[in-house]
Amino acid sequence: MPKAAATKTGKPPLIERAALFHFHPIAPDDFTVRLERWKAMVVESYPDVETVPEWTVNVPTTNGIPDFTAVQPQLSLRHRLWKKTDGNQKTWAIQCFPERVTFNVVRKNNELHSYAGLRSEIEAWLPAFSEAFQVRHFTSVNLEYLNRLDAAHTPQFMEDSPTGKIIRLAQALKIFSNIRLNKAPGLIVPPYDCKVTEQYTGPVPGQMALAIKGAQSGPAITVSLRFSTPKPPHAKELDCATALERLDSCHALLLEAFSNVFTETALKSFGLLQS
Repeated sequence: MPKAAATKTGKPPLIERAALFHFHPIAPDDFTVRLERWKAMVVESYPDVETVPEWTVNVPTTNGIPDFTAVQPQLSLRHRLWKKTDGNQKTWAIQCFPERVTFNVVRKNNELHSYAGLRSEIEAWLPAFSEAFQVRHFTSVNLEYLNRLDAAHTPQFMEDSPTGKIIRLAQALKIFSNIRLNKAPGLIVPPYDCKVTEQYTGPVPGQMALAIKGAQSGPAITVSLRFSTPKPPHAKELDCATALERLDSCHALLLEAFSNVFTETALKSFGLLQS
């Protein structure tokens, strides 16, 4: 695992961690049978089951022109299992798909969950998932941390304007700190949406993706950091133990990215600690 010179923060605006383990797709009929087996295995710990329909639309093009006459919506189902917790809060989830499994932990109020806690949950259940779905190896591992800047999580960056409250992005995020479209600096106003992906060629090759998106209502944005580790050509696929080691590498790199995305002012306001 790479040792990252990262900054650990005591009060980050982190609202969700998600670990994704990809594998070769399971045939639909086999997936349905194995899903029922999996539900029976975890029912005492993860009794709350949700099946969420999701529609996707692929629009083909001819000479660069969209052809809407050939559009065929496709339905997929997201199978989400919630862990039984005190107060029946939906905090821990396992989501199952024919080509991946996702472990999520969601922030509730001021209760932050650590990476160690997420890793422990995965270590307990990933081998059981592998057995239930007959997944012997994983092809790639992704880890995503979702942060939120708004009045509840980062009031220090809120400011009144003639049109209402806005977020002082230049003080929070480095990507906005040097933007000057006019000689006299002004406030950055919505929309804030932007994406950037960086190829990483270190000990664990992969891609670091930053996505910033404004909320549909209220002054708020989400700042998503995701590190993806696709399987290199001709490399061995990952068993459960190796997949967890890969996840540790993703976490170290995300910590480093966090300290590179947020400004020093922001890091100090989060309770900066040197690792």
